Amino acid sequence: MKHKINITLLVLLTLVLSGCTLPPLNFTPKDVSQFSRKVDADLRSITVSVAQDNEKKGDIDFNLDYSKTVPDLWKAGLEDSLNRSLAFSDSSGRKVNLRVKILSFDMPAMGITMRTNTIAAYEIQNRETGKIVFSREISTEGVVPGNYSFTGAIRAMESANRAVQNNVTEFMRILQVEGLTD
Repeated sequence: MKHKINITLLVLLTLVLSGCTLPPLNFTPKDVSQFSRKVDADLRSITVSVAQDNEKKGDIDFNLDYSKTVPDLWKAGLEDSLNRSLAFSDSSGRKVNLRVKILSFDMPAMGITMRTNTIAAYEIQNRETGKIVFSREISTEGVVPGNYSFTGAIRAMESANRAVQNNVTEFMRILQVEGLTD
């Protein structure tokens, strides 16, 4: 009996010590297509912030360690996607800013299939007139099945990556289809 307990502990220790490093947060979508028609605006700045308590649409679960990292990585993923898609026209006379506010970032505490839900408000503002020319609240989910990794923390982190990547991708899809208002 004691021999079986030692083998079980050895197997568990081996699993814990072998390759259980958490994946990095990476909010950059992998596949980004070029826009077939550029948005008639020159994008000058992008900001990503976290909603105040009275603006939240759900839980915002990233802990203090990630409170500065998540908005910065969201911005980096968004910038990279917009740059690769060639979404905006640098020669346009209309100059705009893009603001993103994270309204919900709900990561799972535990489970087999990990689901992270995100809600973000995207606004594009004309820098000359101050008029909001695009406004959309986008809600997405990142799902990672139990067979992705033995370690729940790895599945949870990957579900966060997928949720934000899906959110950025959905913003890009809507922007390409709808464009900006005048």
